[in-house]
Order: sequence, then structure tokens, then C-alpha cells
Amino acid sequence: MTLEAKTRERLERYKHDPAYQAEKLSLAVTEEFARVMKEKGMSKKDLAERLGVSKARVSNILNGSPNLTLKTLAAISVALDSQIHLEITESRIAKRPHRRLRSA
Repeated sequence: MTLEAKTRERLERYKHDPAYQAEKLSLAVTEEFARVMKEKGMSKKDLAERLGVSKARVSNILNGSPNLTLKTLAAISVALDSQIHLEITESRIAKRPHRRLRSA
């Protein structure tokens, strides 16, 4: 099996992993926040001031801080004078048995 084929196989397995999906979602959200900030000419310092947090915290968030709460996402959205719209669609990933989430 070639390296490319092995990589594709692993990626297919990871697509069914909730942790992979969480990382993918986190990346999408933080990229959107960064895009909106750029459009508005807003710096990390500006966002930090609006949120009442440190610039380091904003950097942590924009670098993909895991497990952002809905409250934090909403606060950032308000600070950016924006709204978050969520759309859940049918998965294009081949059906597999669902994995149970581990309790904390």
C-alpha cells in the first residue's frame, strides 16, 4: 500500500471520530472570527477590550482553543457585531456505527 493510500485510509477513519469533527468545527469557527475581524479592521487587542479579556486569551481562542462554550461563542459574536448561523446537514461520510462520547 502506498503512503498516499495509507494517508487516505487514516483520514477516512478519522472522519468518523467525534474528536476529529470537534477540531474541524473549532477550526472553521476560529477562521470565521478571524475573517470578520479582518473585514472590520479589528485587532486582537480591540476584540479583547470588547470582551473584557486579555489579548492572550483572544490569541488562545483564535488559535483553536478547544471546547469553546456556546456562551463564549455568543460573546465573541456580539463583540464583532455579528451573528452565528448554524446549519446541520446530512453527512457525506459513509455511514458507520455511532461512537459514544466519553463522559468527563
